[in-house]
Amino acid sequence: MQDNRPNWRRAAACRGRVDLDFIEPSPDEAVECRTLCSSCSVREPCLREALRNREPWGIWGGADAIDRELVAMSEGLPAPRILPPHGTNTRYAKHRCPCDACRQAHRIHERRRRRRQEGRT
Repeated sequence: MQDNRPNWRRAAACRGRVDLDFIEPSPDEAVECRTLCSSCSVREPCLREALRNREPWGIWGGADAIDRELVAMSEGLPAPRILPPHGTNTRYAKHRCPCDACRQAHRIHERRRRRRQEGRT
């Protein structure tokens, strides 16, 4: 089987680190992720890919979405896409997030919407 990932990914310090959540890290995990990134030999290409893709989530090259937005603004690049947070109806309805928190938010939204409709009829 051929590995089609960019070459830099094969050398990333985070490769194989399934114990860390780089996409939605807890505050403690974010510190660990950034620490790992700080000594990574491919930190720069990782950050560049996230900037190029306007990545809205996670730690890339040691930078979270807010950090990447600042870098993008300073370099005249488009800002990262910003997605609604988990646990919101918008995240479920518009971005198809299947997580429990988003599904629950959608159920609550739908109950309220139906109650409003019932009150009008």
